[in-house]
Amino acid sequence: MEKESDDEILSKRKFQNASGINLGNFLLDSTEEPEKTEIEEIEEEKNHDVAMGEMGQIFSSGDSPERINRDGTVDSPPEIDSVTEYAMEGEKRLHLGLMISMIVVWSAIGTIVGTIPIFGYEFSAIGLLFMAGFGIWLGEIWIPQERMHILGVTWVIISMKLLYGLAISMYSWGWIEELQLGIGLLGLVALNIAIAHHHDEDSIAAQAALVLLAIGSAAGGTYGQEGVAIMIVLGTLLLHSLAYLRGSGNLASLGIAVSYLWIGLHAISKDWILFGIEIIPFEDELLLFLLMFGVTGVNAVTATRFAKAENWFSSAFNGMGLGKPGLWSVSVGLGMIGALLAIASHRLETGYAIAQLILLLSAFGPSYLVVRGEKWDRLQRYALWPAPFLLAALILMVRGVFEPPFSEPWSIYAVFSAAITATALLNHQHAVSDHVLWIGSIVTTILLTLLIPAEETVLARTLLTCQLIVWMGLALLAIQRNSPSLAGTATLAPWVWLFFFTSNLENRLISVDIIPINIAETDLTIYMLLLICMQIPLNFKLGETGVNLAGRLAGLSELSARMRDSGIMRLWNISFITILCTLLFISNPGVLPSYGIISVMGLLLISHAVAMRMDRHQGTPRTILVAWSITALILQWRFGFGAAWIILLGLASLLVVNWSEENSRRLSAGEKLSHQALLPGKLISITLGFIALMMMMIGLNEPLTNTLSNTDILPNDTTNLRLAALASLMTVGGLYLPRAASLDRLLPSAIASIAVLITIGLAGISFEDNPTLILAAISFVITGSWLAAQGEIRSRLKQVSQREERLEKYLNRATITEQKLANQDETSQIKMIDAELIQLSEKQKKRSKRRSSTGEYDLIVGDIHHKPTIVISFISVTLLVGIYFSWANGESLLAITLASLISVIFIGIARWRAEQVNLQLPDIMGIESPVAITMVGLTLIQIAGRLGDSNVVLTEQWELLVLLGTLTILA
Repeated sequence: MEKESDDEILSKRKFQNASGINLGNFLLDSTEEPEKTEIEEIEEEKNHDVAMGEMGQIFSSGDSPERINRDGTVDSPPEIDSVTEYAMEGEKRLHLGLMISMIVVWSAIGTIVGTIPIFGYEFSAIGLLFMAGFGIWLGEIWIPQERMHILGVTWVIISMKLLYGLAISMYSWGWIEELQLGIGLLGLVALNIAIAHHHDEDSIAAQAALVLLAIGSAAGGTYGQEGVAIMIVLGTLLLHSLAYLRGSGNLASLGIAVSYLWIGLHAISKDWILFGIEIIPFEDELLLFLLMFGVTGVNAVTATRFAKAENWFSSAFNGMGLGKPGLWSVSVGLGMIGALLAIASHRLETGYAIAQLILLLSAFGPSYLVVRGEKWDRLQRYALWPAPFLLAALILMVRGVFEPPFSEPWSIYAVFSAAITATALLNHQHAVSDHVLWIGSIVTTILLTLLIPAEETVLARTLLTCQLIVWMGLALLAIQRNSPSLAGTATLAPWVWLFFFTSNLENRLISVDIIPINIAETDLTIYMLLLICMQIPLNFKLGETGVNLAGRLAGLSELSARMRDSGIMRLWNISFITILCTLLFISNPGVLPSYGIISVMGLLLISHAVAMRMDRHQGTPRTILVAWSITALILQWRFGFGAAWIILLGLASLLVVNWSEENSRRLSAGEKLSHQALLPGKLISITLGFIALMMMMIGLNEPLTNTLSNTDILPNDTTNLRLAALASLMTVGGLYLPRAASLDRLLPSAIASIAVLITIGLAGISFEDNPTLILAAISFVITGSWLAAQGEIRSRLKQVSQREERLEKYLNRATITEQKLANQDETSQIKMIDAELIQLSEKQKKRSKRRSSTGEYDLIVGDIHHKPTIVISFISVTLLVGIYFSWANGESLLAITLASLISVIFIGIARWRAEQVNLQLPDIMGIESPVAITMVGLTLIQIAGRLGDSNVVLTEQWELLVLLGTLTILA
């Protein structure tokens, strides 16, 4: 390829530059933009929660929070391409696999040498010392090298593990006593710390602290629970001291997490034995509380001090694509797992468990506020000064020095401490971020579930009341703060809790009721109804909130983007689907009553339909109707109540279709609408299709295996059938028939309405209910007649418009041709040929063999005719029903009579409407198609009656007379 000349390049650049004067460069806005950006950056930095860190947003406002935009582009491309990334990840995993293999092999060799003394104990001891020394020597060589650093650290940790194993083996060989073992292990811990300082490596120091905690657990066998408590305190202080000494956030976060985990392990233990170590439980409640008090105070101070430090846990979350939580949040969060174990060990002692919970809140609440920038001088009056006095009073009351003035000591401590902590948080609530609020609400709900024994109905009602207060408070804060995170949590979390704790899920999986909860059916119904009512203002205020499903997980951004674009993850839709899934799981006898499940389903659907009619709904109407209908079908199969589901679906569909009609009018006016705003025809077809399925399920009349309580107060059997049939017919009459003439695609909704009418008749036959059967037949005739007269108006107008357009085109061309011929020279031999007329002429020749001419312009518009699709559909159904009835019962007279009457009515209406617009019906072999189909169908009815299984009386030939008369009329 030739290189472009300099002149060509300069010409291109000059052409691409803007011509003229850019007045925007002289406007004041251009100078204010940097200041605005700078202010936004300062405000964003101010609102950043250092304690919680950069956590991934599960919920976000709007529908485009992902890295992938709707057009498939990305705002910030990746630093490296996918091929290079795969190669680098593969190399890292290969190295990691080799390192793990080395650890396993070397540890296995050490285990064999230490536990199987083939050549005697002395040889085993020398072998372990040699292996440990070799590993430490390798660490000395490799740790200073950047590329070999991790491998060198791994060798040192393995070597120290071998030395600890050697000390334990020497005790098992009888070389040393128990006291000497303890001294030796402590000496090795000191050596471990010294090596860590020598190499300036946190992971080696962490090994020493963890071993010290393990020694503390082992000391419980000799010194009891007091010895375990002292060793846990020493281990915690060691980790935090090393953290302060080395300025290490790794050791600080590890100390907070491990200390609580160790306390919780001993608190919940039932004399467990783990890896040969007996886990002594804390039987003295005051000792456990004092241990929690001391460790919590130290951990709170350390978390505040190292809140901004880097640590292993935050890096691990960041590597998984879940954001980068701060040291405070990740260490305290992991530590709460162990603290919850300690609380759960005394969950039946509500006062003591709440006192432990309040202890954690009273320490970490002020700690969080300090990290958020609040002055410690203003907080120490709440956190520091009252704590010693409350603890002293608690010890005196527990030991019986003086009697508590009311209740019990633990409850008194909890009340006063909670009041002080609440005062501190309320006075500084502006510093509390949304992350803390929604995470705290979830943790509070879990703690309430653990602390309140809900085996009795009264306590279960208390549990639901407390949770309702939490969720309503969170919803109020979401509205005040305009927070998507709070709105999403308040909307979804209560139903997730119901899914896990009222569906008896754990008993289904492991046949053990871990947390027994016995909620009264009425209480649960009221609770669920209140939750739905709570969601209405939340959705109105923050309905555009979306769930970033997998949006922050590595490799799943495209999935999240696709889910976002579909609209399924918006708060309106995701909350609706979550509620339905929860209902399916918890709907069991003894959990929800019959009136409860109907009221919850009804309020859910009607509230969304009303919001949609008000044009305040951000969800997808098809998703709402389909998801609800599928759930209703499942519930109907399990528990019945078909009439109730049809009534609710019909009412909601009226509201949704009215909203859809508004959208249709706005679309006709030229307004752009979302693809999710479906037009009425599709919604009507969906509704009638599901109603037909519900009626079919009623007609099956299958016996119910499970029945909900209070089912007898609702209509069943024949009454249920009649109410369902009446509701279905009212839906067809009120929803479909008035709108049939305005629908673009008439056939799908017409077939759906026919399906509804047929299923009503079949259900009436199944129940042997003549009123329902007669009502279905009359409705069939009325519906067919209405649709034949009014439903195909748009189709007829389209054919008329096509005819007029073709006539106008023909007359214009004829006029032009006449003018050209008039101006043409008489001696000219040129003739003009119209190709389209030749084609129409060929069609006319074929038509003339079947039927006569339609008039003056038969050549031009003779092939345009009215298409009675609806009439043919209803006639076909009528004839098929007549054939089946005649074959099954042998009563061909009644079948032929009714089919003839109905078909003649439909044909008469179709011909009347066609003649009004001067159109003909399509023909089959020269016979109008409705007439031809009717003739064939009536004949088949007669034949089916003769060939059926029933007895045929040859002397009665009235059906032949009726058939002959009808054929004559049709002819």
